[in-house]
Amino acid sequence: MIKVLQICSSLTFGGTESYIMNIYRNIDRNKIQFHFLCFVKLDDSYEQEIKSLGGEVFYVFPPGIKKILSFTKMLVELERKERYSAVHAHVDNLNGILMLSSAISRIPVRISHVHSAFERKTENIFHNLYENFKKILVNRCSTYRVACSREAAKSIYGNRLQNVSVLKNGIDVEKFQKRNSGSVVRLREELEIPENAFVIGNITRFDKNKNQYFIVEIFIKLLEIIPNSILILGGTDGEEKERIINKIGEAFISEKVRILGVRQDIPSILQLFDYYVFPSKSEGLGIAVLETQAAGIPAIVSDTVPRLVDLELGLIKFEKLECSPRIWVDGIIDNNRSEIVDFNLIKQKFMDCGFDIKESVKEIEKIYLGDKRK
Repeated sequence: MIKVLQICSSLTFGGTESYIMNIYRNIDRNKIQFHFLCFVKLDDSYEQEIKSLGGEVFYVFPPGIKKILSFTKMLVELERKERYSAVHAHVDNLNGILMLSSAISRIPVRISHVHSAFERKTENIFHNLYENFKKILVNRCSTYRVACSREAAKSIYGNRLQNVSVLKNGIDVEKFQKRNSGSVVRLREELEIPENAFVIGNITRFDKNKNQYFIVEIFIKLLEIIPNSILILGGTDGEEKERIINKIGEAFISEKVRILGVRQDIPSILQLFDYYVFPSKSEGLGIAVLETQAAGIPAIVSDTVPRLVDLELGLIKFEKLECSPRIWVDGIIDNNRSEIVDFNLIKQKFMDCGFDIKESVKEIEKIYLGDKRK
Protein backbone atom coordinates (compact mmCIF):
# COMPACT_ATOMS: atom_id res chain seq x y z
CA MET A 1 0.00 0.00 0.00
CA ILE A 2 1.21 3.50 -0.82
CA LYS A 3 0.61 6.65 1.24
CA VAL A 4 -0.47 9.97 -0.29
CA LEU A 5 -0.20 13.28 1.56
CA GLN A 6 -3.13 15.59 0.84
CA ILE A 7 -2.35 19.23 1.71
CA CYS A 8 -5.25 21.66 2.11
CA SER A 9 -6.08 24.78 4.13
CA SER A 10 -8.60 23.06 6.40
CA LEU A 11 -10.95 20.08 6.55
CA THR A 12 -14.17 22.09 6.63
CA PHE A 13 -17.17 21.12 4.51
CA GLY A 14 -16.17 23.21 1.49
CA GLY A 15 -15.90 22.55 -2.23
CA THR A 16 -12.23 21.56 -2.38
CA GLU A 17 -12.48 19.47 0.77
CA SER A 18 -15.62 17.75 -0.53
CA TYR A 19 -13.75 16.85 -3.72
CA ILE A 20 -10.88 15.28 -1.75
CA MET A 21 -13.27 13.36 0.48
CA ASN A 22 -15.27 12.11 -2.52
CA ILE A 23 -12.03 10.67 -3.88
CA TYR A 24 -11.04 9.24 -0.48
CA ARG A 25 -14.37 7.47 0.09
CA ASN A 26 -14.28 5.82 -3.34
CA ILE A 27 -10.61 5.02 -3.83
CA ASP A 28 -9.23 1.52 -3.17
CA ARG A 29 -7.86 2.05 0.34
CA ASN A 30 -6.21 -1.37 0.26
CA LYS A 31 -3.85 0.10 -2.35
CA ILE A 32 -3.81 3.80 -1.44
CA GLN A 33 -4.15 5.51 1.94
CA PHE A 34 -4.42 9.24 2.59
CA HIS A 35 -2.78 11.46 5.19
CA PHE A 36 -3.82 15.11 5.52
CA LEU A 37 -1.75 18.21 6.33
CA CYS A 38 -3.85 21.28 7.17
CA PHE A 39 -3.27 24.83 8.37
CA VAL A 40 -6.51 25.48 10.28
CA LYS A 41 -8.26 23.18 12.78
CA LEU A 42 -12.05 23.61 12.90
CA ASP A 43 -14.73 21.91 15.00
CA ASP A 44 -16.93 21.24 11.97
CA SER A 45 -14.70 19.15 9.76
CA TYR A 46 -14.07 15.79 8.12
CA GLU A 47 -11.39 14.83 10.68
CA GLN A 48 -13.38 12.09 12.42
CA GLU A 49 -14.44 10.52 9.13
CA ILE A 50 -10.84 10.57 7.90
CA LYS A 51 -9.67 8.71 10.99
CA SER A 52 -12.51 6.19 10.62
CA LEU A 53 -11.25 5.48 7.08
CA GLY A 54 -7.73 4.83 8.37
CA GLY A 55 -6.18 8.21 7.57
CA GLU A 56 -4.12 10.55 9.69
CA VAL A 57 -4.34 14.33 10.13
CA PHE A 58 -1.49 16.78 10.87
CA TYR A 59 -1.91 20.48 11.64
CA VAL A 60 0.75 23.16 11.10
CA PHE A 61 0.75 26.95 10.94
CA PRO A 62 0.67 28.33 7.37
CA PRO A 63 4.01 29.76 6.27
CA GLY A 64 4.44 33.51 6.02
CA ILE A 65 7.22 34.96 3.91
CA LYS A 66 9.57 35.08 6.92
CA LYS A 67 8.94 31.45 7.87
CA ILE A 68 9.23 29.71 4.52
CA LEU A 69 12.56 28.08 5.37
CA SER A 70 11.43 26.68 8.73
CA PHE A 71 8.14 25.52 7.23
CA THR A 72 9.92 23.79 4.34
CA LYS A 73 12.32 22.09 6.77
CA MET A 74 9.42 20.82 8.89
CA LEU A 75 7.55 19.52 5.86
CA VAL A 76 10.62 17.74 4.46
CA GLU A 77 11.14 16.01 7.82
CA LEU A 78 7.52 14.82 7.87
CA GLU A 79 7.60 13.62 4.26
CA ARG A 80 10.83 11.68 4.77
CA LYS A 81 9.60 10.15 8.02
CA GLU A 82 6.29 8.96 6.51
CA ARG A 83 7.84 7.96 3.15
CA TYR A 84 4.99 9.21 0.99
CA SER A 85 4.74 8.01 -2.58
CA ALA A 86 2.81 11.11 -3.63
CA VAL A 87 1.96 14.59 -2.42
CA HIS A 88 -1.24 16.24 -3.65
CA ALA A 89 -1.35 19.98 -2.86
CA HIS A 90 -4.64 21.92 -2.97
CA VAL A 91 -3.58 25.35 -1.65
CA ASP A 92 -3.35 27.18 -4.98
CA ASN A 93 -0.93 30.05 -4.34
CA LEU A 94 1.13 28.01 -1.82
CA ASN A 95 1.52 25.02 -4.10
CA GLY A 96 4.94 26.22 -5.27
CA ILE A 97 6.38 26.08 -1.74
CA LEU A 98 4.72 22.72 -1.14
CA MET A 99 6.10 21.29 -4.37
CA LEU A 100 9.59 22.53 -3.47
CA SER A 101 9.62 20.61 -0.19
CA SER A 102 8.32 17.49 -1.93
CA ALA A 103 11.07 17.77 -4.54
CA ILE A 104 13.70 18.09 -1.80
CA SER A 105 12.19 14.97 -0.18
CA ARG A 106 12.48 13.19 -3.56
CA ILE A 107 8.83 12.20 -3.61
CA PRO A 108 8.25 10.78 -7.11
CA VAL A 109 4.67 12.01 -7.63
CA ARG A 110 4.18 15.71 -6.86
CA ILE A 111 0.76 17.06 -7.83
CA SER A 112 -0.13 20.73 -7.80
CA HIS A 113 -3.91 21.07 -7.99
CA VAL A 114 -5.60 24.47 -8.50
CA HIS A 115 -9.25 24.90 -7.46
CA SER A 116 -9.87 28.65 -7.77
CA ALA A 117 -9.37 31.39 -10.36
CA PHE A 118 -8.53 34.51 -8.39
CA GLU A 119 -6.46 37.34 -9.83
CA ARG A 120 -3.16 37.16 -7.92
CA LYS A 121 -1.57 40.47 -8.96
CA THR A 122 -1.84 43.59 -6.78
CA GLU A 123 -0.31 47.07 -6.81
CA ASN A 124 2.33 45.88 -4.34
CA ILE A 125 5.51 45.13 -6.32
CA PHE A 126 6.96 42.89 -3.56
CA HIS A 127 3.75 40.84 -3.40
CA ASN A 128 3.85 40.36 -7.17
CA LEU A 129 7.51 39.31 -7.07
CA TYR A 130 6.65 36.75 -4.38
CA GLU A 131 3.74 35.44 -6.49
CA ASN A 132 6.02 35.13 -9.54
CA PHE A 133 8.59 33.28 -7.43
CA LYS A 134 5.94 30.76 -6.30
CA LYS A 135 4.76 30.36 -9.91
CA ILE A 136 8.31 29.46 -10.98
CA LEU A 137 8.55 26.95 -8.12
CA VAL A 138 5.26 25.23 -8.91
CA ASN A 139 6.11 24.90 -12.59
CA ARG A 140 9.60 23.55 -11.96
CA CYS A 141 9.06 21.34 -8.88
CA SER A 142 5.75 19.58 -9.61
CA THR A 143 5.58 16.42 -11.70
CA TYR A 144 1.86 16.92 -12.42
CA ARG A 145 0.12 20.27 -12.82
CA VAL A 146 -3.64 19.96 -12.77
CA ALA A 147 -6.61 22.27 -12.30
CA CYS A 148 -10.40 22.05 -12.13
CA SER A 149 -10.65 24.27 -15.25
CA ARG A 150 -8.45 26.18 -17.70
CA GLU A 151 -9.47 29.43 -16.01
CA ALA A 152 -8.16 28.14 -12.69
CA ALA A 153 -4.99 26.81 -14.31
CA LYS A 154 -4.04 30.20 -15.78
CA SER A 155 -4.26 31.90 -12.38
CA ILE A 156 -1.37 29.81 -11.02
CA TYR A 157 0.55 28.32 -13.94
CA GLY A 158 0.38 31.23 -16.35
CA ASN A 159 -0.83 31.23 -19.95
CA ARG A 160 1.36 28.38 -21.16
CA LEU A 161 -0.75 25.32 -20.38
CA GLN A 162 0.79 22.69 -22.66
CA ASN A 163 1.69 20.40 -19.75
CA VAL A 164 -1.32 21.21 -17.57
CA SER A 165 -4.31 18.87 -17.32
CA VAL A 166 -7.90 19.66 -16.39
CA LEU A 167 -8.86 17.08 -13.77
CA LYS A 168 -12.64 16.81 -13.51
CA ASN A 169 -14.06 17.36 -10.00
CA GLY A 170 -16.30 14.31 -9.89
CA ILE A 171 -19.18 14.04 -7.44
CA ASP A 172 -21.28 11.18 -6.11
CA VAL A 173 -24.29 11.78 -8.35
CA GLU A 174 -26.50 9.13 -6.73
CA LYS A 175 -26.19 10.82 -3.33
CA PHE A 176 -27.90 13.93 -4.73
CA GLN A 177 -30.60 11.95 -6.53
CA LYS A 178 -31.95 10.03 -3.56
CA ARG A 179 -35.43 11.22 -2.67
CA ASN A 180 -36.59 10.84 0.93
CA SER A 181 -40.00 12.41 1.44
CA GLY A 182 -39.78 11.91 5.19
CA SER A 183 -36.55 13.89 5.52
CA VAL A 184 -37.94 16.67 3.33
CA VAL A 185 -41.03 16.95 5.55
CA ARG A 186 -38.85 17.07 8.66
CA LEU A 187 -36.60 19.73 7.14
CA ARG A 188 -39.59 21.86 6.14
CA GLU A 189 -40.86 21.66 9.71
CA GLU A 190 -37.42 22.39 11.18
CA LEU A 191 -36.89 25.43 8.94
CA GLU A 192 -40.55 26.50 9.04
CA ILE A 193 -40.96 26.50 5.28
CA PRO A 194 -44.59 26.43 4.06
CA GLU A 195 -45.51 23.71 1.57
CA ASN A 196 -46.39 26.23 -1.15
CA ALA A 197 -43.27 28.40 -0.71
CA PHE A 198 -40.98 29.16 -3.66
CA VAL A 199 -37.51 28.40 -2.27
CA ILE A 200 -34.26 29.84 -3.64
CA GLY A 201 -30.86 29.90 -2.07
CA ASN A 202 -27.14 29.29 -1.95
CA ILE A 203 -24.99 27.09 0.28
CA THR A 204 -21.37 28.18 0.49
CA ARG A 205 -18.95 30.21 2.61
CA PHE A 206 -20.06 33.74 3.51
CA ASP A 207 -17.42 35.84 1.77
CA LYS A 208 -17.27 38.65 -0.77
CA ASN A 209 -16.33 36.40 -3.64
CA LYS A 210 -19.44 34.24 -3.17
CA ASN A 211 -21.52 37.43 -3.34
CA GLN A 212 -24.42 36.49 -1.03
CA TYR A 213 -25.12 40.19 -0.49
CA PHE A 214 -26.24 40.35 -4.12
CA ILE A 215 -28.41 37.28 -3.55
CA VAL A 216 -30.29 39.19 -0.84
CA GLU A 217 -30.83 42.07 -3.28
CA ILE A 218 -32.17 39.59 -5.84
CA PHE A 219 -34.46 38.06 -3.23
CA ILE A 220 -35.91 41.45 -2.27
CA LYS A 221 -36.96 41.96 -5.91
CA LEU A 222 -38.26 38.39 -6.14
CA LEU A 223 -40.60 39.01 -3.20
CA GLU A 224 -42.29 41.78 -5.20
CA ILE A 225 -43.32 39.17 -7.78
CA ILE A 226 -43.56 35.98 -5.71
CA PRO A 227 -44.46 37.05 -2.13
CA ASN A 228 -44.43 33.50 -0.78
CA SER A 229 -40.71 33.07 -1.56
CA ILE A 230 -38.18 31.82 1.00
CA LEU A 231 -34.40 32.35 0.89
CA ILE A 232 -31.98 29.75 2.29
CA LEU A 233 -28.36 30.75 2.89
CA GLY A 234 -25.97 28.21 4.35
CA GLY A 235 -22.32 27.35 4.74
CA THR A 236 -19.31 28.24 6.83
CA ASP A 237 -19.02 31.64 8.48
CA GLY A 238 -17.00 34.36 6.80
CA GLU A 239 -16.31 38.08 6.85
CA GLU A 240 -19.54 38.89 4.99
CA LYS A 241 -22.01 37.12 7.27
CA GLU A 242 -22.68 40.02 9.64
CA ARG A 243 -23.10 42.46 6.74
CA ILE A 244 -25.58 40.12 5.08
CA ILE A 245 -27.59 39.67 8.29
CA ASN A 246 -27.73 43.46 8.71
CA LYS A 247 -28.96 43.84 5.12
CA ILE A 248 -31.73 41.32 5.76
CA GLY A 249 -32.78 43.17 8.91
CA GLU A 250 -32.77 46.57 7.22
CA ALA A 251 -35.05 45.18 4.49
CA PHE A 252 -37.47 43.74 7.11
CA ILE A 253 -37.39 40.30 5.50
CA SER A 254 -35.92 38.26 8.37
CA GLU A 255 -39.01 36.04 8.57
CA LYS A 256 -38.47 35.12 4.92
CA VAL A 257 -34.81 34.10 5.27
CA ARG A 258 -33.29 30.95 6.75
CA ILE A 259 -29.59 31.19 7.57
CA LEU A 260 -28.08 27.78 8.21
CA GLY A 261 -24.77 26.96 9.82
CA VAL A 262 -22.49 24.23 8.57
CA ARG A 263 -24.59 21.21 7.58
CA GLN A 264 -23.74 17.70 6.47
CA ASP A 265 -27.19 16.99 4.99
CA ILE A 266 -26.76 19.18 1.90
CA PRO A 267 -28.33 16.64 -0.51
CA SER A 268 -31.50 16.66 1.62
CA ILE A 269 -31.53 20.45 1.92
CA LEU A 270 -31.23 20.82 -1.85
CA GLN A 271 -34.48 18.88 -2.17
CA LEU A 272 -36.19 21.94 -0.65
CA PHE A 273 -34.90 24.23 -3.39
CA ASP A 274 -36.88 25.36 -6.40
CA TYR A 275 -33.95 27.40 -7.70
CA TYR A 276 -30.26 27.81 -6.89
CA VAL A 277 -28.61 31.25 -7.15
CA PHE A 278 -24.84 31.36 -7.74
CA PRO A 279 -23.54 34.90 -8.44
CA SER A 280 -19.88 34.26 -7.55
CA LYS A 281 -17.38 36.90 -8.66
CA SER A 282 -14.88 34.21 -9.64
CA GLU A 283 -14.75 30.41 -9.55
CA GLY A 284 -12.30 27.75 -10.54
CA LEU A 285 -15.27 25.55 -11.43
CA GLY A 286 -18.24 25.74 -9.06
CA ILE A 287 -18.83 22.30 -7.53
CA ALA A 288 -22.11 23.50 -6.01
CA VAL A 289 -23.47 23.99 -9.54
CA LEU A 290 -22.60 20.38 -10.38
CA GLU A 291 -24.44 19.25 -7.26
CA THR A 292 -27.56 21.21 -8.14
CA GLN A 293 -27.61 19.64 -11.61
CA ALA A 294 -27.21 16.17 -10.07
CA ALA A 295 -30.26 16.96 -7.93
CA GLY A 296 -32.19 18.21 -10.97
CA ILE A 297 -32.45 21.79 -9.67
CA PRO A 298 -32.25 24.76 -12.06
CA ALA A 299 -29.66 27.43 -11.29
CA ILE A 300 -28.83 30.96 -12.36
CA VAL A 301 -25.07 31.42 -12.45
CA SER A 302 -22.74 34.38 -12.98
CA ASP A 303 -20.94 34.46 -16.31
CA THR A 304 -17.63 34.47 -14.45
CA VAL A 305 -18.13 30.75 -13.74
CA PRO A 306 -16.42 28.44 -16.30
CA ARG A 307 -18.83 27.10 -18.93
CA LEU A 308 -17.32 23.67 -18.24
CA VAL A 309 -19.70 23.35 -15.30
CA ASP A 310 -22.79 23.38 -17.54
CA LEU A 311 -23.60 19.79 -18.52
CA GLU A 312 -26.15 20.99 -21.11
CA LEU A 313 -29.16 19.58 -19.27
CA GLY A 314 -31.10 22.83 -19.68
CA LEU A 315 -30.73 23.52 -15.95
CA ILE A 316 -28.19 26.36 -16.07
CA LYS A 317 -28.73 29.98 -17.07
CA PHE A 318 -25.71 32.29 -17.13
CA GLU A 319 -26.18 35.97 -16.30
CA LYS A 320 -23.85 38.96 -16.13
CA LEU A 321 -22.95 40.27 -12.68
CA GLU A 322 -23.37 43.81 -14.02
CA CYS A 323 -27.09 43.18 -14.59
CA SER A 324 -29.57 44.46 -12.04
CA PRO A 325 -31.21 42.20 -9.43
CA ARG A 326 -34.46 42.49 -11.40
CA ILE A 327 -32.80 41.01 -14.50
CA TRP A 328 -31.66 38.06 -12.38
CA VAL A 329 -35.20 37.66 -11.05
CA ASP A 330 -36.52 37.59 -14.61
CA GLY A 331 -33.96 34.89 -15.40
CA ILE A 332 -35.17 32.81 -12.46
CA ILE A 333 -38.81 33.10 -13.48
CA ASP A 334 -38.16 32.47 -17.20
CA ASN A 335 -36.03 29.38 -16.56
CA ASN A 336 -38.08 27.85 -13.74
CA ARG A 337 -38.62 24.23 -14.80
CA SER A 338 -41.75 22.36 -13.85
CA GLU A 339 -41.40 19.15 -15.88
CA ILE A 340 -40.43 15.83 -14.32
CA VAL A 341 -36.67 15.45 -13.87
CA ASP A 342 -35.06 12.58 -15.80
CA PHE A 343 -32.46 11.35 -13.31
CA ASN A 344 -31.24 8.60 -15.62
CA LEU A 345 -30.37 11.22 -18.24
CA ILE A 346 -28.62 13.35 -15.62
CA LYS A 347 -26.56 10.40 -14.42
CA GLN A 348 -25.56 9.51 -17.98
CA LYS A 349 -24.53 13.12 -18.67
CA PHE A 350 -22.25 13.12 -15.63
CA MET A 351 -20.65 9.90 -16.85
CA ASP A 352 -20.23 11.19 -20.40
CA CYS A 353 -18.70 14.49 -19.23
CA GLY A 354 -16.34 12.84 -16.73
CA PHE A 355 -17.88 14.43 -13.65
CA ASP A 356 -19.00 11.19 -12.02
CA ILE A 357 -16.89 10.28 -8.98
CA LYS A 358 -16.09 6.82 -10.34
CA GLU A 359 -14.44 8.36 -13.41
CA SER A 360 -12.50 10.85 -11.27
CA VAL A 361 -11.18 8.10 -9.03
CA LYS A 362 -9.89 6.10 -12.01
CA GLU A 363 -8.05 9.17 -13.28
CA ILE A 364 -6.42 10.10 -9.98
CA GLU A 365 -5.49 6.50 -9.12
CA LYS A 366 -3.40 6.32 -12.30
CA ILE A 367 -1.49 9.42 -11.21
CA TYR A 368 -0.92 8.25 -7.62
CA LEU A 369 0.34 4.88 -8.83
CA GLY A 370 2.61 6.48 -11.43
CA ASP A 371 0.72 4.98 -14.37
CA LYS A 372 0.09 8.33 -16.05
CA ARG A 373 2.98 10.43 -17.34
CA LYS A 374 3.30 14.18 -16.99
